[in-house]
Amino acid sequence: MPRVSLVIATWNRRSDLYRTLVDYQRQTYRDFETIVVDNGSTDGTADMVAQTFPDVQLIRLEQNTGIAGYNTGITHAAGEFIVVSDNDSSLEHDGIRKLVEKFDRFPRVAIIACEVVEGPGGTIYDWYLRAVDRSHPPDDGYPSHLFIGAGAGFRKRVLDEVGLYPEEFFMYMNEVDLATRVLAAGHDVRFCPDIQTYHRHSETGRSRDLNRYYAFRNTIWYYWKYLPVSVAFGRCLIRVPFDVVSGLLLGTSPLALGRALGAAIIGLPRILRSRQPVPSALVRRVLGGRSELATLYGVVHEWLRRKRQVSPGRR
Repeated sequence: MPRVSLVIATWNRRSDLYRTLVDYQRQTYRDFETIVVDNGSTDGTADMVAQTFPDVQLIRLEQNTGIAGYNTGITHAAGEFIVVSDNDSSLEHDGIRKLVEKFDRFPRVAIIACEVVEGPGGTIYDWYLRAVDRSHPPDDGYPSHLFIGAGAGFRKRVLDEVGLYPEEFFMYMNEVDLATRVLAAGHDVRFCPDIQTYHRHSETGRSRDLNRYYAFRNTIWYYWKYLPVSVAFGRCLIRVPFDVVSGLLLGTSPLALGRALGAAIIGLPRILRSRQPVPSALVRRVLGGRSELATLYGVVHEWLRRKRQVSPGRR
């Protein structure tokens, strides 16, 4: 049985997925299987995988299930470790080997988050929002409260313990949700900038309104699913106006924002029934040790930095 299972869920990005699968064939570590879950693509993606990559385990779904596609792939995975990748991203060529070595050395680590390098200019996506030494990180990386799905590694037995991605989210905030449950169960999530994943920015874009809809709605749901009532209420008082204003400034339609807020409110009773509030001692950790204002300032600062600056990628 392979030690590692690479899981990719995709929808209508045939050419992007082709490049990603070719790139993963160049990994220096070979003891891994590749599972592709096609979320009901209509552009011939599944047929391309079946014809061009016969060694890939292909799972065809009849409709787009969003993040649940990854759950389907993980359920079929045989590996001790899971690597997730977007259809338009791939780990550096010795990335899987580095992930396995770190999991073997640090048994408490359940999730390893990678450095994300974006676009042809190699811009670093500084989602971590903390000043750390990226050139000489500790071998086990830095403590984190989330990861980016463009490239990350999981210890499968921990997923068996805490569960998989939250399927009700469909997309966005699913990484934060999973990482919160992993931390609450007493395991570690680590950011290792010495392992890089390369995100190409697909030419097959997604609807901005739809992306904002899920990000807005799911953030509210996440707060009320895991945080103490007072913290969830306080964060929403800050976050909701910010998301409305920033969404309008970035061109999101008022209708999409109104629909997102309405969906968040309508779905809130179901979220409250599934509440898993983290212990008070863990609240600061699952929030990245930052207030809501500090988090939003960091998000805006990083967005502006990436607009102004292109950092050289390292491959």
